[in-house]
Amino acid sequence: MDRDRVLRDFVERLNRAWLDLRFDDLRLCFHNDAILMPPGADEAIVGADAIVASYRQFTSLATIQRFEITRCDLFGRNDVTFCHAFFTIEYTVEGKRSQERGCEIYAIDTSGSAPLVVWRTQLTIE
Repeated sequence: MDRDRVLRDFVERLNRAWLDLRFDDLRLCFHNDAILMPPGADEAIVGADAIVASYRQFTSLATIQRFEITRCDLFGRNDVTFCHAFFTIEYTVEGKRSQERGCEIYAIDTSGSAPLVVWRTQLTIE
């Protein structure tokens, strides 16, 4: 299987894990020292366990009606691949339904036996 297919499948597995509330599987997608810079935040979330806790918190507050990756662009650089995963999401929090378009940006370490996210952020697309 080619490298791009492996990485696209990895991003799909990562998203299926949090959508299906399989947080142990989600944890396996992140390097121990991974960094998440949430949109609009002043501070990064550091460490795989803290990142998974942020997914857990979001899914405890939100009911997801739809989540779809609409495009996945990969840019390889030696042992790190940058991924721009464009998405649409519809969810409800406290009775308020929201729809967003955005782009997840991942830096994925591909030097080991399995890909691992080392850095992630998200951009909202108007």
